[in-house]
Order: sequence, then C-alpha cells, then structure tokens
Amino acid sequence: MAPPAKFSEGVDEFPAFAAFQGDELVGFITLTSFAPDIVELYNIYVAEGFRSKGLGFQFVNRIEDALRVNGYKGIISVNSDGYMVYGEKRDASDFYQRNGFSLITRTDVTRVFYKAL
Repeated sequence: MAPPAKFSEGVDEFPAFAAFQGDELVGFITLTSFAPDIVELYNIYVAEGFRSKGLGFQFVNRIEDALRVNGYKGIISVNSDGYMVYGEKRDASDFYQRNGFSLITRTDVTRVFYKAL
C-alpha cells in the first residue's frame, strides 16, 4: 500500500491512502470533514480484479489508526445508488458491516453507516 497521498483539495487535511500494482492505481480511500471530531469516508474504491482480497479492509484499518492518533471519534459514510458513477454501482452494506460500521438510517436508495473509533 502506498504512503498517504492527497487526492483533491477537499481532503488535504485528512489521511488518504492509495494502492498500486506497478504503475496501476488499484484502489484508494479518501476522507472529508463531517464534524470537528467525526470524518466522512468520502470515497473508497478497489479495482474489480482486486476486490474480495482484503484491500478495502486494509484501507479502513489504516485510516482508523491514523484518525485515532489525531483524536477523531468516529467515521460516517453514505452509500447511495443515487450518485452518478462510471461503471457498476454496488451496494456496499456488507462491506461496511464486516468492517464494524452500523447502519444508522436508510432510504430507498441511500444507506448511512457510522463507526465509533
């Protein structure tokens, strides 16, 4: 897994990680502000050929460790079928729950998860 990297202006102050195979980006995780002591898991992506191999789990663990060191108390994440994306949009409920997040609310197209740190 690559060292922390900045992916956009909106996440400059938060940890972000990327994974590469050679020069190919195969996954990343980024955060943004939600509240003074809670961050939003803004985006997590793992390329299709690298899914179900523990990379997403590693991303979440590395982010959690970095957040705890910096005094954050929780992570919130929104998974919605309503966002426009390139390629297949997947319901990530199982992923979040396997990684210790709790479903706190849902609508027909959106699921909101939270994990205390």
